[in-house]
Amino acid sequence: MPEVTLTTHVAKKFACAGCGTHGRVEFDATGTASVTETRAVHGHGVVADTDTVQAEVADDAAGTFALVRCPQCGKRAPGAVGAIIGRVAALVALAPVVAFVIVIWLDQRLYAVVGAGLCLGAAAWYARRDYQRLVRARSIVVGKLKPGPSAKPGSRGHAR
Repeated sequence: MPEVTLTTHVAKKFACAGCGTHGRVEFDATGTASVTETRAVHGHGVVADTDTVQAEVADDAAGTFALVRCPQCGKRAPGAVGAIIGRVAALVALAPVVAFVIVIWLDQRLYAVVGAGLCLGAAAWYARRDYQRLVRARSIVVGKLKPGPSAKPGSRGHAR
């Protein structure tokens, strides 16, 4: 089934939870949705699920924004990287559990391999998506930067 991709330019206010530095970031967020072919109605023969693509764009924007490093102290949003690692690690750890349960309950080794493969495939998909977000977040520059109250001029990080 064909897909449609929507890329939206996002501008948000950035505020570091660690040092209080704030500014403005701008980046592109992307979402995809499957396209269903319909009969030509008023000259349009293809319909895309716009709610799904808008939700994916918003999710991509939030995920990318959370990975933006503070230019002053170098920290990201609390829990941003931990959530990525936890999600991928949970899916990888779930693969042998799924295989074991399927073998015990259904006594089907083939289904066990398929179930474990689906878990590992989902882990790989999330890892790839989050890596792409991380690469985009590295290239985002915080504009109109204003140091927070705990940052000293010329310092790189928290005041000690």
